[in-house]
Amino acid sequence: MNIICDKSNLSEAVAAASRAVPRASSIATLGGIYMVGDKGAVTLCGYNLEMGIRTKIESDVEESGAACIPAKLLGDIIAKMPNEDVYIDVDEKDLVKIRCGKSKYRMVGFHPSEFPELPKPSCEHSISIPGNTLKSMIRQT
Repeated sequence: MNIICDKSNLSEAVAAASRAVPRASSIATLGGIYMVGDKGAVTLCGYNLEMGIRTKIESDVEESGAACIPAKLLGDIIAKMPNEDVYIDVDEKDLVKIRCGKSKYRMVGFHPSEFPELPKPSCEHSISIPGNTLKSMIRQT
C-alpha cells in the first residue's frame, strides 16, 4: 500500500479510529489501526471486539492495499509532523515507512490478515444519518 494523505484529515481519522483500540489486549493486532487504501480513499478501522469505529478519508492512493499499524505509535508520530502531506508506504513484509516534510519514520506493522473483521450491522432496523447531523443531535442532549 502506498498513500498520500492530508495531515489534518489523517490525524482526525486516526484519533477517531483509536477510540475503539483497547489499551491492552491479548490479541496484538487489536492494538493497531487497520487501513485499506483503494480508489482515492483510505478507510481506517479500530476494533476492540465489542466496539468498532470505521472512518474514511480522501487520499491519493498510488498503490492499493491494506496495513495494520500500531495505533498509539501512529497517533504519536502524526501529532509531531508538520502540517503537510503524509506519505505512508507499507511493503509485503509489513514494514511501514511514514514521511512528512523532513521527518521520516520506519516501523513494523501487523499483518493485515490477522486483524479481526468488523461485524456487519443488521440492516433490518437501521437508519442512516449524516455525521454532522448526528454530532449536532448529540450536542443538544
